Amino acid sequence: MWDTIQKLEYRVRANIEGAQQELNMRLTDRMELPLLGLNGEKLYLTGVSIRKPLWWI
Repeated sequence: MWDTIQKLEYRVRANIEGAQQELNMRLTDRMELPLLGLNGEKLYLTGVSIRKPLWWI
């Protein structure tokens, strides 16, 4: 189970090793999904390299 972005931000502020790299990866390598979470929050697919097919262009 992955930590939430908020928990990672807390770990960065606490200078926990590896937290900044994990947070950077999670924030840069993500795609917003057309779904909402249980509390109305946006959902993202993270840590996946996503390519659009040629016909998509």
